[in-house]
Amino acid sequence: MKLLKVLGSELKVKVSPSWLDKAGCPAALKYEYIDGKKDRFDVAAERGSAAHEAIADLTKLCLSRKCQPKDLSDEEVREAVNTHTVHRLLEEIPNILHWVEKWRDRYQLSNSMVGFEERMAINSDFEECSWDEADFRGIIDQIDINGSHCRVTDYKSQPNVLNRDDLDHHFQLTFYTWLVSKFYPFVNTFEVRIWYLRYGFWAGTPRTREQLEIFEKGLMLQVDKVMAIENWEPVPGSYCKWCRHTDVCPVGQPDDEGNFPLIPEAIITEEQARHYGSELRVVEQRREKLSALIRSYVKGREDPLKVSDNFAFGYKRSTSDFYPPDKVLEVLKEHGYSPGEYANFSAKTMKKLLKNAEKDHPALHRDLMEVAVQQSRTQFSGFDVK
Repeated sequence: MKLLKVLGSELKVKVSPSWLDKAGCPAALKYEYIDGKKDRFDVAAERGSAAHEAIADLTKLCLSRKCQPKDLSDEEVREAVNTHTVHRLLEEIPNILHWVEKWRDRYQLSNSMVGFEERMAINSDFEECSWDEADFRGIIDQIDINGSHCRVTDYKSQPNVLNRDDLDHHFQLTFYTWLVSKFYPFVNTFEVRIWYLRYGFWAGTPRTREQLEIFEKGLMLQVDKVMAIENWEPVPGSYCKWCRHTDVCPVGQPDDEGNFPLIPEAIITEEQARHYGSELRVVEQRREKLSALIRSYVKGREDPLKVSDNFAFGYKRSTSDFYPPDKVLEVLKEHGYSPGEYANFSAKTMKKLLKNAEKDHPALHRDLMEVAVQQSRTQFSGFDVK
């Protein structure tokens, strides 16, 4: 087991996605594991945990009865939610119950499930070990293996649905899949799935052995980078929004006179957010009024208003090509294209179509250019000048 030296103390390195999130900021790692500061109560995290634990109980019940979630009664679902929801989440119970009911009504347990709420732990030699002695560990919501194919499912309560690219590069899902691959070396192909608790549906993406090998190399470099930390000051980043120690982090605090900096390194506390949100509101209203006054002053002038050597306000004329959808679809039909594919095309789609046509179908490109209509407009704005 690796030992990380932290200002005279030693910290056992137990790598998991949440551990690495904290390691992104040395101060957060120190607050959590060396100073022993308790996490502030986080409604979103606790709400998700309650739903996870309730589903784990209900999954166990389904396996003992050899039935599907849809066969569970309302009373059994309510009891599981009630058992795993702490009193501080009293107001959230209806939401948690609704999520678990959606899981009950829509989720299908497979016959190839080999584990759920599975604690998986390995040492630095990638061999199975106890949870407390692990170098790498994680809790997998559900694992299904059919022959040489494995499916890893993770329940998430987040409101945002990930796009394909984010799903393909999701660190936590890849970490879990990598971890599972060490326990089941005979598996050749993987699928990772997110079950969205709020919405009652799943989205999946594949992972290959080659991808996991690349991931492993990067993971080892991350661990090496953490082991080399010498400065334990805060490093603001995207992970700040997940940190539960922002109340003690100096990045989010005002100075001794109670003032916040003009431009912060990051916004990580509610007090900060309210301060800068109020400031932004004032700036936006001031900008709106000043813009109207400057626009009125500039209107009718022959020359733009230069406010510095390289910036001015004024009215600028611009031109652009517009492609009437009905005429574009007619051209596509004439060239044997399916109009349905472009029924709702955007400017981006049109640009791509023209680029491909210019390269591979000159006749189509010519006909599309012929239906283009040039548009011009004059618009007030600020712009760089030479």
